[in-house]
Amino acid sequence: MTDFSGTCSSKLQSQTMASVPSSSDHQMGLSIMLGQHKSSEQKWNDAKMTYVGSTDLVDGKGDQRGHFYNAHTNGDTSYGTFDAKVSTGPDASMTVEGEWRFSGGTGSLSKLKGRGVFKARMTSPTDSEMTWSGSYEA
Repeated sequence: MTDFSGTCSSKLQSQTMASVPSSSDHQMGLSIMLGQHKSSEQKWNDAKMTYVGSTDLVDGKGDQRGHFYNAHTNGDTSYGTFDAKVSTGPDASMTVEGEWRFSGGTGSLSKLKGRGVFKARMTSPTDSEMTWSGSYEA
């Protein structure tokens, strides 16, 4: 396994939130983010990421699950899933922290396996900064 890490700056492309009738502040949502990775691991540096997540929040805390897809600069792809805990602040800031897992890839990444952790923070209503680390084998 190869250890690697990086960052990803992303921009919100689409978001739908719905209030769920209950005795507390319950919201569910679906978000799509587009971003670009930076990593010292050349295969991941400058890869473009699409991230689709569903969120379930009660009183500003909850869970997010979803899928990610990376388009690498050499034409290969990698993709997988994630599970995370979400918390929001009084200023509408949001932090997402969890685990990711590769489920496949194409080209030189066709036998890709790996997993890791990430932490993302919304720096504005539409911008996110993420740090990530993990290990993989291809």
